[in-house]
Amino acid sequence: MYTVDCDSKGNLIMYHRDKMIAECKEHFSGKRLVITIQEQGSSATQKQIKYFKGYLIPQVKKGMRDVGYPLSERQVESYLMDQYFRGLKWNSDDASTDITKEIFSDRLREIVEWGHEYLGIAIDLPNAR
Repeated sequence: MYTVDCDSKGNLIMYHRDKMIAECKEHFSGKRLVITIQEQGSSATQKQIKYFKGYLIPQVKKGMRDVGYPLSERQVESYLMDQYFRGLKWNSDDASTDITKEIFSDRLREIVEWGHEYLGIAIDLPNAR
């Protein structure tokens, strides 16, 4: 995914143009492509990501251990990413995402509800902490 700005006259300002062209040649040479341009929404905040990685994952890890699944934090993160963020573009290692704040909040809420229902743990939502 590449970011493109549009100036006040409607001209596109492309960042990393040479890299984008090189990647297209490498991966898509000879193929027909569809390129979609959409307005960038407000993505998940660093606070939400910090909550997920620094609070939610350790809480779920503890809950899973208590019910007999001694997983590492990385394994818990992988499980949650697969269950709740599948199909959404997010690299949790560098915290880059195009997931909106609203969708991220919904996913966090779903994980908290799942933790309560299936693991029997009480996890505070970000705004309750």
